[in-house]
Amino acid sequence: MRFPLLGKAIALGAVTLSLVWALASVSGIVAERQGRLREAQRNVADSLATSQSLLGPVLQRTCSEKWDTQQGEGKDRKTVTEQREFTLLAVPRKLTAEASAQTEPRYRGIFRINGFALKATLTAEWPDLNALQPKHLLACPDKGSQQGMTRTCTLHLARFTTTTH
Repeated sequence: MRFPLLGKAIALGAVTLSLVWALASVSGIVAERQGRLREAQRNVADSLATSQSLLGPVLQRTCSEKWDTQQGEGKDRKTVTEQREFTLLAVPRKLTAEASAQTEPRYRGIFRINGFALKATLTAEWPDLNALQPKHLLACPDKGSQQGMTRTCTLHLARFTTTTH
């Protein structure tokens, strides 16, 4: 061989190119697997309702007031029934929470994704329910008398509210 160094350089270049090609192939497979892992994590998170915050219990009372007012003058005078609806809320003075969380593995294809299960007990204390008593906020047109006024109230135990983070 006339140029032995040239042959060695060409062989070294060929080996380097084949190693770069193999590394690029492996990098492509790793990137694809990472994408599929993120997709599996999103799938598990969607099936578990994502992260949540727990807000304690609230007593809620929905009220409706109706009253009659006089509109117009003289011959055009007529009685009109007016109404207002409002909601009263009472939060507990003391709220105690006892909770434990355990990991629950979920499998999507070749991937293992950990989810968490919360078991919680909430204890709430309301020393009085004065916040749920309607107050007369209306200035009745007949100088403050409540004649002709009717009030309907319904008490509800509000559901737990969750917000995602």
